[in-house]
Amino acid sequence: MQVWIEILLPLLAAPLLIGGLAKLFTPLARIPWPVNSGILRLPLGPRLAGGTELAALMLIWLGSASPAAGVATAAYAVLTGVGWRLRGQRCGCFGPMRLTVIGPAHLVLNAVGMCLSAGLLGLSLTLLTQPRPSLAQRALTIAIAGGLVYVGLWLSGRLRTGKERQTEPCRDVIGSVHLYVSQDCPACRALEILLAGMETDRRAKVAMSRVGGQASLPSTLAHLGVPCAVPLSPAGQQVCTPVAGLAATMRHIQAITLATRTGTG
Repeated sequence: MQVWIEILLPLLAAPLLIGGLAKLFTPLARIPWPVNSGILRLPLGPRLAGGTELAALMLIWLGSASPAAGVATAAYAVLTGVGWRLRGQRCGCFGPMRLTVIGPAHLVLNAVGMCLSAGLLGLSLTLLTQPRPSLAQRALTIAIAGGLVYVGLWLSGRLRTGKERQTEPCRDVIGSVHLYVSQDCPACRALEILLAGMETDRRAKVAMSRVGGQASLPSTLAHLGVPCAVPLSPAGQQVCTPVAGLAATMRHIQAITLATRTGTG
């Protein structure tokens, strides 16, 4: 049983390490932050959340088996609850390398982490456990687990970006585009800057809705996050598939068919 404790505790601590460091050291402009009110709103929110995650990590590292498992259980219970509360929002919880929507996968993974931690806590309280390895050995195993998590997140982010770039272009005539953006989304701000530099006729064909606070994405778009775009026909009906991400959104805007102006002689 001691072996499982020393395998699972570093694995449970690793996401706290990567997420905490990302929230503490990533420039705020590069973190889409879904909390718009209270003490966890920008600009302090990401720093406070990251500091709390690293504090939990330190307790898992320093504590004996039972306290460490208890801290991990509490940490993942909080992450599960927060994830449920913010589901459908776009979040850079691990920094810009993994920008995604808080969805079922996040909830399931956090819930699994909570259950594993609770199981370790129960075992450590009911069975006789041996002393944990030295602090240096614990730090090494947490660092190795953190490296594995980092590589996994990086590969996942690269795969997601590749899929966005390979999105099939819309073959139908696009008469206008409905955009969904949020105030705390770096890609949304970049998109607005690009829009401002476009011709007036094209900008007039782009409707923009801001989400966040009391406003949220329509249920059919919740899995996309922001920025996302719904291409519409000249008659105002949806054509093709809604897309998310700066590059895919810009492709739809650039594909808008503008009326040809004819001069009079």
